[in-house]
This record gives sequence, structure tokens and C-alpha cells, in this order.
Amino acid sequence: MRDDDSILNNFNKNINIIGALILLFLFIYMINGFFYHVREYKKNKVENYYNLKNIKMEKSMFYNNLKFYIALSEKTIKDEKLKKLISNLNNENIKDIENILYGVQKILSCENIYIMDKNGEVIISVDKNFYNNNYSFRPYFQNGLKGEVTVYPALGITTNERGIYRYAFLYR
Repeated sequence: MRDDDSILNNFNKNINIIGALILLFLFIYMINGFFYHVREYKKNKVENYYNLKNIKMEKSMFYNNLKFYIALSEKTIKDEKLKKLISNLNNENIKDIENILYGVQKILSCENIYIMDKNGEVIISVDKNFYNNNYSFRPYFQNGLKGEVTVYPALGITTNERGIYRYAFLYR
């Protein structure tokens, strides 16, 4: 009977040791998980800070570029030479106008520049695919008819690309 008691005592001791080891393992696992999450939280916080800083910088660059874009297009629509060429439209003038628009396009690094008539039809464009397209349904054109200078983000009907459209009258 003594042998049975000592075997049972040894078994109980082993169970207690195994239980203590399991509890120790779980405790270490929980502490490690806690510190892992704290470390990840701090890392994400730093990443978010820099991402937010980059977004603010990109936003600032976007607005500065937009201001430049608007200022140059303002200068272009006030250009007397361009107005004269458009008022006396012929094949030779169209080439000169396209060259002016092409130069502005290169400076602005934009996809296209076009001029519409009062009905919304493209009469001159840097990209030949835009000729004779009608954009009178576009809000930037409709606002322009009211005399408003409009900057309008939209999906291009012809290009199927997102873009920012700027519209203003060259002359009335």
C-alpha cells in the first residue's frame, strides 16, 4: 500500500509541476502578447503620424499645383493674341491656337486642353480625339455659361479617366 501511496504522491507532484509549468507558460504568453500589442500600437501610431504628415504635404502640393494651374489658365484666357486668333477662326489660326494650347499643356503637364464653342462643342483641342465632342451637359460648362470660373473633378467621358476640369470663358 505504501508503494501505491508513493506512486500517487509522485503522480500528484508531477501533475502540480505540469500545472504550474502550464500556468507559467500561459502567463509568459499573455505578457509577451501584451508587449507585442504595445509595440505594434506604438509602431502604428508612428506610421500613422508620418502618413498623416505625408497626406498633409501632398494636399499642400496639390493646392499649390492647382493654384498654379488656375493662374496659368487665367493668363491664357486673357491672352489677347489667343482671343484674336479665335475671333478670326480659320485653318491657319487653328494651328497657331493648337500650338499655344500645346505649350500650356506642356507647362501644366495636363492630359488635354480644349476650347469649346458656346454650345459646348470642342472646336480646338490638343488631342484630335476631342474635336466635335459636345460637353454642354457637364457642370463645368453650365457654370461657365453663368460666368463662373469652375474647377470640377470628374470622370472623363472621352478618356474614361479621372481628372480636374477647369472652365472659363475666353470671351463672350
